[in-house]
Amino acid sequence: MRKTCLILLWTSYLHIGLTQMDLFMKADQFVHQGNLLQAKALLDEYVFVNPENYKALIKRSHVHRILGEAHNADADLAKAIALNNYADIYLYAKSRATVLGEHSYSYDWIYDPSISVSFAKSIFDKVDLLNEIKNRSMDSKADSLFLDALESLTTNKYEVLVKTLNGININDPNLDLKYDMLGLMDLVSGNLTESITMFDKAILHNENFSMAYHHRGLAHKLQGNYNLAINDVKTAINLDGEDARYYFTKAKIHEKLNNPEKAQLYYTNALHTDENYSQALVNRSLLLKSDGQIQEALQNLNMAIILNPNEDENYFIRGGLNVVYGDYDSAILDYDRYIAKHPYDEKALFNRGVAHLLKYDFNNGCADLSQGRYSHNPTSAQFYEQFCASIKF
Repeated sequence: MRKTCLILLWTSYLHIGLTQMDLFMKADQFVHQGNLLQAKALLDEYVFVNPENYKALIKRSHVHRILGEAHNADADLAKAIALNNYADIYLYAKSRATVLGEHSYSYDWIYDPSISVSFAKSIFDKVDLLNEIKNRSMDSKADSLFLDALESLTTNKYEVLVKTLNGININDPNLDLKYDMLGLMDLVSGNLTESITMFDKAILHNENFSMAYHHRGLAHKLQGNYNLAINDVKTAINLDGEDARYYFTKAKIHEKLNNPEKAQLYYTNALHTDENYSQALVNRSLLLKSDGQIQEALQNLNMAIILNPNEDENYFIRGGLNVVYGDYDSAILDYDRYIAKHPYDEKALFNRGVAHLLKYDFNNGCADLSQGRYSHNPTSAQFYEQFCASIKF
């Protein structure tokens, strides 16, 4: 019964025969080897003979996309959808927005008190602030107050922070650092306007304080004032061109301004400054993917995972890239690792299910999809109804 159902599903849903499967596997092999023109020629020949085979069109669309032929890629996708409504599963597999999802831009931020702690960690590094304190000339009392304030800042004890910094009087030569730390407190609390006011005061007292310019640039970025943000980060880089975070922030702003080439350049600059900056590798990887450079994107993400093997999000993202690349086995392994630590992540379960379906493994694929069909994921429910509901395994 199970074998019969699979045969019926293959013929009625995917219209795939053995010869076609072998051809597609050969095309995938060419893509993996970087022989894109050979893959395209193979698919061109098949589509010429089988012009209404939607999966061949999807395959060829993917090759067009990697070659940078966006118009041809879009044309093939449009034909595929017109021919078969089930083409959406393959469209899903090639879509950055859905396969990679919000994980692609986990460092973009909209204020929510529940994530302020993790956001704070993405803005400032305790070690950098500690070094700033240690490198300044200050008496023992001020040194102690700033160290206590830093501890309060990194543990979100803001009332204690304010009380501690009140011990720094208006004539203290390190008043700029006081205002910068107060600005950071407002920034991670979502009080963007108040934070900018504090950073203004810090810069007024020390116009060479690169860190304060960077922090103010972050606040402007979060407000959507990208030109002001660019100017501040540019000043920070001019004052201290050895801080990789400044280049990283400038890259993020250029992404917001839809300048992917400049964004990629500044991620590269960040990596020249700090070759172990794993998040810069991740973000550059996603830009390379958007440019159709799938192999290069995977290389960057692999390096990021080597540098930071305990960052679960990177396995989710690499799983998505492997689906886009057509390496479904590797995608499933990445999702396995991610899901082992996040067993109720519906997005990951759904994506792994799609990877299984693209391997024609409907047993495991439908098992993953079934976990989301009663949830708030309408796409999961839709795919389950299309590919799994009528099958008796």
